[in-house]
Amino acid sequence: MEHAEKYGVRDRMKFVLSDGLDAVTDCLPDDIAVCGMGGEMIADIVTRSDLTRREGVHLILQPMTRQAYLRRALAAAGYPVLSEKYSLAAGHAYVTLLCAYTGVPYEIDDLTAELGAGFFSGDMTPAKRLFLERRSAALLGVAEGKESAGEYGSYERKICDKISSLHI
Repeated sequence: MEHAEKYGVRDRMKFVLSDGLDAVTDCLPDDIAVCGMGGEMIADIVTRSDLTRREGVHLILQPMTRQAYLRRALAAAGYPVLSEKYSLAAGHAYVTLLCAYTGVPYEIDDLTAELGAGFFSGDMTPAKRLFLERRSAALLGVAEGKESAGEYGSYERKICDKISSLHI
């Protein structure tokens, strides 16, 4: 509210303290942004709200973690990802998804769940490269930990192998 006041737009906004979108009952937004949380929480907020299933509503989602979980949940619930943008801020790489509800569930493969369909289109930007490096390092760390405990052929290792085969 302080920022809205500072930039002179407070009179055009309504602020609601809510568990997700549960208390948003007296408006019909065209765009809903859910940002800065983990993929599980964003998936829960999006999939349990009737507001997100209205025709013409766009969802702008920026998960901090568990992007693959979010992409799978969106696919299972019929929210196709229309586009993905990768960005850099303060040395971190982020992905932002634009979605809209169709109600038609769809399948995505593991590599698309981890990196996003948007990763494979357009140029290899510095943001995409850093996102790939960080995601690969995290998956490799999990794979190596599992291997040191005697588990081989893990999901994480399979994804690391697929990423390596991309020759990016």
